[in-house]
Amino acid sequence: MRRQDQFPGELRDVGRTLARVRRELAERAANLVPRLRRADGTTAATLGSTWAWHDRSGAELVSEDADTLGLGRPWLPIPMVAAMDFTVTSWTTMYRGTWQVQNPVIFAEYSVAAPASTVAQARLVLDVGGIITQLGSTTTATAGTEATASFTVDPVAHGLAHGDAGSLYIQVQRTSGTGTCAVSNWGLWSRSSP
Repeated sequence: MRRQDQFPGELRDVGRTLARVRRELAERAANLVPRLRRADGTTAATLGSTWAWHDRSGAELVSEDADTLGLGRPWLPIPMVAAMDFTVTSWTTMYRGTWQVQNPVIFAEYSVAAPASTVAQARLVLDVGGIITQLGSTTTATAGTEATASFTVDPVAHGLAHGDAGSLYIQVQRTSGTGTCAVSNWGLWSRSSP
């Protein structure tokens, strides 16, 4: 803060005072440190449009998501509970996971298997207050010999706000045949924006 006696006394001195203030601000900005360094010189944290903490190799351990509010790193698993074998002929939830949103994107891997002469399908859906939205496309294990279809839901934004609660379901159905089918969940994660 400047004292009154530091302001220009005459109008012609205003330009010189503004130039001096600009120089001071530029010098102060140049001295701001957007990185926190360890004693060995490696970057421990960065601060810019987002923040991040790093390990000694430079990998992000914890960071803010650059595109939305919430956590970018670490990517967090969403635990799911399951019943695996099925013979149902309409969409039925086999895996269910409920989580509090930290990351803005969902990534999943699962598979569905059907015996000969049976067709089975699986899909990943998001349930928010009873409103069901399918994420990704439907996986189909086709009739013929024993068939297994693996599926990956590429990183997809779930649309929930940071801190909201949501439920994810892997749903299955047998569309033809009489065999017992199976679904396996390989993993479900929330992660940063792609």
